[in-house]
Amino acid sequence: MKRTLLAASVLIGLLCSTLSASAQTPKGYSGRVEVGMTMVRFFSSSDLQGPKYLLSTTHGYSFGNGLFVGAGIGLGFYTDLPHNNESVVVEERRLIMPLYADVKYTFRNASSVKPFVEARGGMFKDFAGEDFSYGLGWFANPMVGIDISKFSVMFGVDINDCSYGNWSSGSGLRSYIGVAYNF
Repeated sequence: MKRTLLAASVLIGLLCSTLSASAQTPKGYSGRVEVGMTMVRFFSSSDLQGPKYLLSTTHGYSFGNGLFVGAGIGLGFYTDLPHNNESVVVEERRLIMPLYADVKYTFRNASSVKPFVEARGGMFKDFAGEDFSYGLGWFANPMVGIDISKFSVMFGVDINDCSYGNWSSGSGLRSYIGVAYNF
């Protein structure tokens, strides 16, 4: 009876430690390359921007308990939709470059599919016009998603505002979807 109880205790202990080890994220450097897109602007009937396409890379430290803290840089582009400006149809392509901080928490579980919450925020430069020195703005991206092996899929919102000299674009709120490769 004592041997059976001891064997069962050892077996349960080994099983628990195996599940715990597989649920942890590796501790140390972590990086990611992401492709994303902002889409529909909420609470606005006069959205003059088309979809915004983004390519970004984020690098930082994973603490091994599901918490990641890092920073990133990206490159994006979008087109202002044609609108009437003093009887002239204007369509302008724009290039943006975000620089941001990123915090992500992955919920630990034993499966290869792990849900997470993430928040990123920072500044961006909107390069447009003839001289490519157009606007400076801020943004925040709260998101939820899932990690599937080395890949992530995330959904969230893009909140931003950009100042162009003495004019501001006003706060924008758009939906965001992204796919990333984690390394």
